[in-house]
This record gives sequence, C-alpha cells and structure tokens, in this order.
Amino acid sequence: MIRALWFLCIAATMWFALIPPEMGGLGGTSYHGVAFMVLGLLTPAAFPRVPLVAIWILLLVFGGGIELAQGMMNVNRHSEWDDFVTDAFAATVGIVYYRIWLYLRARMARDDASSEEESDSASQDRK
Repeated sequence: MIRALWFLCIAATMWFALIPPEMGGLGGTSYHGVAFMVLGLLTPAAFPRVPLVAIWILLLVFGGGIELAQGMMNVNRHSEWDDFVTDAFAATVGIVYYRIWLYLRARMARDDASSEEESDSASQDRK
C-alpha cells in the first residue's frame, strides 16, 4: 500500500514539474519543497531495507533530473539551482522526520511492552 502511494507521489511530482504551466504544471520553490519532503518521508517507508544515504542520493538524482528536463524542454519551463537546493533540503527534512517517527514508534512499543509486563506481574502478585 505504501509503495503504491509512493509511486503515485513520484508520478504526480513528475507530472506537475514537467507539464507546461498552461496545462496545470506547478512550479516554484514551495511546490518543490512539499513534494520532496513528502518523498523524503515516504521513500524510506516504502523501501525500508534501502540505506537512508542511498535514498537521499536517489532523491537528489531525481530532483536534478527534473531540473535538467525542465532546462531542456521548450515549454515555458526553466531549470533553477534554487529548486535543486530546495529539493535536497526538503528530502533531508523528510528523511529526518522518518527517523524521528521510527524512534517514537519503537519507544512507544517498548513502553507498551513494559507496561504489559508490569500489569502481568501485578496480577501474578495478587494470586
């Protein structure tokens, strides 16, 4: 399920980044930031066995590819370094949020397990 959502986000990012503005293409740093923060969060969740550094590099390659394609197209699109830097920063933020989510999820699981053990030992003491 998460991979299907990831694929949909990749496809939407490419679509809105590469179609002409007259056809609904979205451009600008804020759109790049949102797209790559979401991808930075979803990509490690969709592919948990891939090292985070590799995911970050692949997202940079993807962002760079978008900028190169925009530069080569003659449809009122322009490649910009600011967008690429935003892609890199937003992907980093998304990956960091993913790591924070993993940490919090593991901590909550430990807390749940320890509270269950405490309740089991308390019920054993009552018997």
